[in-house]
Amino acid sequence: MEPLHPAKREMIEAGGRTAQSFGLNRLLGQIYVLLYLTPQPLTLDEIAQALGVSKASVSIACRQLESWAAVHRTWVKGDRRDFYVPERNVRQIIRQ
Repeated sequence: MEPLHPAKREMIEAGGRTAQSFGLNRLLGQIYVLLYLTPQPLTLDEIAQALGVSKASVSIACRQLESWAAVHRTWVKGDRRDFYVPERNVRQIIRQ
């Protein structure tokens, strides 16, 4: 994955700060915004690399986001890894 554009990096950081302001883990907000701003599905490895955190931390956070239906696993033909995409309807996430 290529390095993040500074504007995209700032949006991701803002997502982390927003999550913290609601009493949530900062990484949850960062992952959601990264997925939201990225047009293609991402793997745990790609998310961890983009955010500079461990794959284990990303895995735990993605499971939490999945339990809230904020992200969904998807598959890419020819690849056995799990890929993640965001729920784009933020109202749907809030309702849940």
